[in-house]
Amino acid sequence: MDRDTNRGLQAVSRIAKSLRLDGVYGPLYSLFEAEDSLFHVVVDHDSTATKILEVMNSENSGRVTFMPLNRLHTQNANLPNATDAISMVSKLRFDPAYRLAFDQVFGRTIVCPDLATCGQYTRSHGVSAITLDGDRVDRKGALTGGYLDTRRSRLDAVRASKSWNTKYEQETARQREIKQAIVRLEQEISIATGNIQVADQEMKRTLDQAQPLLAEIHRLQREEERLREQIAAIEDETTALERDLRTLQTKLESYEAELAAPFTQNLSSAERRQMQELTTQVNSDREALAEVSNKRAEVGVSTRTPVCHC
Repeated sequence: MDRDTNRGLQAVSRIAKSLRLDGVYGPLYSLFEAEDSLFHVVVDHDSTATKILEVMNSENSGRVTFMPLNRLHTQNANLPNATDAISMVSKLRFDPAYRLAFDQVFGRTIVCPDLATCGQYTRSHGVSAITLDGDRVDRKGALTGGYLDTRRSRLDAVRASKSWNTKYEQETARQREIKQAIVRLEQEISIATGNIQVADQEMKRTLDQAQPLLAEIHRLQREEERLREQIAAIEDETTALERDLRTLQTKLESYEAELAAPFTQNLSSAERRQMQELTTQVNSDREALAEVSNKRAEVGVSTRTPVCHC
C-alpha cells in the first residue's frame, strides 16, 4: 500500500483506541479471507468516521476511505447463473454484520476460469470478473493482468500480520496477568517478611525473658547433680553402716548369750578348783574380817565408857 494509506490505517487504529470507539471494525482486508485486498475502513456510523477524520486532519496522519455501514445501500447485481462464473462474495468468509460493505465492493464481481470467460460475462451482465491467476476484467472495460509474484501476496502478509498481532495481544494479556501475579506475590512476600520480622522480634523478646529462667534451670540442674552425688555417697555410707550394724548385732547377740550362760561353764577344771579355793579363802577372810570388826567395835565401846572416880 502507499505510505499515506499505511499511515492512515495506523492512525485509525490508534485514534479509535484512544477515543474508545467500539464502532471501528477495521480495514476491509482484515475482515475476510480471500485472494484480494482492500483498505477501506468499515465503521458503524458516519459520525464515527467524522470523529476519527477530525483527529487525523489535525495530526496530518495520512488518508483513509471509510465505509459507514449506515450509509451503504446495495442493489442486487445481475450475476450469471453458470458453473464457470462464481460470485466473489460467496467465496468470502466474514461476519454477516459487514455484509453491506462486502456487497458494496465485491457484490458485482465474479470469478471465472480464464480471461475470455471474464470478458464474455463482463459484456453480457455488466459485472467485473477475475481469474484464479489474478487477471481482471473491469465492467467498464479495463483489463489487468500479467505476472503475479505470489511470494509478495498482500493477503499473506495481512494474515501473517493478523496472526502475529493476535499472538502479541495474547502475550500482552499474559504479560499483564504475570505482572499482576508478580504484584500480588510481592505483596504476599512483603506481608510474609513483616510477619517474619514480627516473629523474630517476638522470639528475641522471649529468649531475652527466658535467659534468667535458663540460668536458674542450669543452676538447679547442677544442684540436682550435686545432691544426687551426695545421696549416692550417703547411700554407700548407709550400706556400710548397715553392714557394720549387722556385724555388731551378731557380736552383741554372742555377748548376750555369753552373759546369759553360767560363769563357770567355760572354766577348766583347774580354774574351777582354784575358784573354789579362792571362794573358800574369801569366805574365811570375810569371817575373820567380821570377827575383827566385832572386836574393834567392842574396843571402841569400852574406850568411850567414862571412868567413875567415886
